[in-house]
Amino acid sequence: MVPATQLLVSSIGWRWTYVATGALLLLILVPANALFQRRTPAEVGQFPDGDAAPSSGPTAGRHGAKLAGQRDWTLGQAARSFPFWCITIGHLALGTALFMINTHAIAHFVAVGYQKLAASFYFGFIGFIRIGATLIWGSLSDRLGRSQTYAVATAVTALGVAGMIAMTFSAPLWLVYLTIALYGIGHSAGNPTYGSVIGDIFSGRKIGLIFGFLEISFGLGSAFGSWIGGYLFDTTGSYAWSFGVCLLCYIISGLAIHFCVRWHAKNELKMDNG
Repeated sequence: MVPATQLLVSSIGWRWTYVATGALLLLILVPANALFQRRTPAEVGQFPDGDAAPSSGPTAGRHGAKLAGQRDWTLGQAARSFPFWCITIGHLALGTALFMINTHAIAHFVAVGYQKLAASFYFGFIGFIRIGATLIWGSLSDRLGRSQTYAVATAVTALGVAGMIAMTFSAPLWLVYLTIALYGIGHSAGNPTYGSVIGDIFSGRKIGLIFGFLEISFGLGSAFGSWIGGYLFDTTGSYAWSFGVCLLCYIISGLAIHFCVRWHAKNELKMDNG
């Protein structure tokens, strides 16, 4: 979609490109969503979180978290807890970092001398890599743990962002693709890891509501990242400072996951001993 969008912008202008892509979404995604969306786990014979429905017994019809004896969090209880605000800060940092790159990566490639179509191809390649990388990070986090996996992903992402900072038009093509690959692989861990950590900690019937409130800070970060990236470029004439802030945000995001996982482990230990 990214190179195709660039071709449309070059041929019919950005206004009609918005019309064309909007029509595409309307004609393809809306009917597909209407046909294939499943609105409740019961439609596929499951409880929330994928728990199989028991055939009989006093627990039938209850939420899977209650079956496992987990805490049934309310929004008020969550809002008074350490991980809620830790995830809020981490989500804010993650949204800032992601949308600083999403909004300005193509402009950065163009600024250092690449053609617009080539720049859009490089950025589109990031999205292609994300398809497989997201599945890999999700599987690794289930096997190795959220904190360890996300720490590795953050390091890989940082290498990719550092490559973008160092990139010039004279850079060899292999370095461009290596930078794109590192960032594409590393940043893909953000959304699945945060979703998993939220699910691990805030069990119960209100997890959707809690998740929704935690997404607010991600949205605020997305808006701020898009703006601050452009502001720093206008001020300095380079995206180096913007991507430096991006690096810092990814580190903050990784620390948030680490502290949440530690908090969760300590509290589970207290519950087991108590």
